[in-house]
Amino acid sequence: GGDTVRVKVWDMSGRIVWSDEDRLIGRSFEGQAEIQRAFQGGVTVEETDLTDLENEFERGLGRLLEFYLPVRGASGEVDAVFEVYQRLDPLERTLDGVRISTWLRIGTGLGVLGLFMGTLTLVTLRGAERRRRQSERLLHRSLDVRESERVRLANALHDDVGQPLYRILYGLDAMHDGHLGAGRMRDEAGRLAQLVRAVDGTLRNEMRGLQASPVERDGLAAALEDLASDNGALPRIRVAIDGADEMIDPMVQEALYRAAREAVANALRHSGAGAVEVTLAASRNGAELRVADTGAWTPGDDGLGIATMRAMIEACGGTLSISHGVQGGTVVTAVVPKGRLA
Repeated sequence: GGDTVRVKVWDMSGRIVWSDEDRLIGRSFEGQAEIQRAFQGGVTVEETDLTDLENEFERGLGRLLEFYLPVRGASGEVDAVFEVYQRLDPLERTLDGVRISTWLRIGTGLGVLGLFMGTLTLVTLRGAERRRRQSERLLHRSLDVRESERVRLANALHDDVGQPLYRILYGLDAMHDGHLGAGRMRDEAGRLAQLVRAVDGTLRNEMRGLQASPVERDGLAAALEDLASDNGALPRIRVAIDGADEMIDPMVQEALYRAAREAVANALRHSGAGAVEVTLAASRNGAELRVADTGAWTPGDDGLGIATMRAMIEACGGTLSISHGVQGGTVVTAVVPKGRLA
């Protein structure tokens, strides 16, 4: 019944001892490898070859699948082989249904997963964009504060410090030249005048530094070259930009310049470096500033200058790293992305 359309029971001699088709009972067929395998305890499943002589009464039943099952007696030995024929088309339809259902479930799962990943990616991108805009606002605000503070300090140095200092210098010069006679007082007045002139020179340098940034005036490459010329101990500076400075926002250029100036100052003042090399080059992801020196490195926490330098570079969306060689020398590397800030 159902999908089962024929049954046969075989003995060890290859004779059919029972079947629902009476005309098969008692007949023998040679060359039945499946029967022999079943008598050895194996199970065989295959599509029926309707051209075989033993299947002459199944040829009108359509495509069939046959099963050879060993039947064991009380002793555990195989006494007979039970052969069952079932229609193949219903089984294939069932398998097709299972296959379609499985792929539908997989497709639905992948669709849900894709929707989830797309949503997650969108949320991540929006978060990154929000953080980028926040960093830009902080950078703009920092530079605005720096500019206002620069103007305030320049005015204060000129009006509140420079003018009184000049009056002191004029008084000392007058005392030295005419109002004091020869002796220790006159010599002391001369030394004080020299000291005031040295302070005046330092003050003028600082005031020039508080004027418009060389990056704003001449661009990043020229500012780095000026940085080299302003420090006599710096043997050389190599600038390999390849147009990278034209792709960087001016405020990011300013951050790179200040990072270079801080790194050079640290090398010359603290490490005793005999050589410092500054390189600005275009990279695949943006622009890379590299300041390498040959000086000694003293272990310790980063100072305020390095912390400020790192904060400026990170506010631009870049990274700052500092490495030290085993034999001495320090390399400061700042990498910023290409493109202009919105």
